[in-house]
Amino acid sequence: MKLFAVFVAVLAVGSIKLGGALAHLLGVTGDIISMINGTAEALSNTLDAVLD
Repeated sequence: MKLFAVFVAVLAVGSIKLGGALAHLLGVTGDIISMINGTAEALSNTLDAVLD
């Protein structure tokens, strides 16, 4: 029974760490996407200015 409790605790800590890693990965991905969007927007603004 004690072993089971330890197993559950390890599993819980592991899933929390995994969740944190996933959240971090999603955050980084979000940053990259917003950077790409920002760059695309800047490029289109530049093109608009050049073409006008």
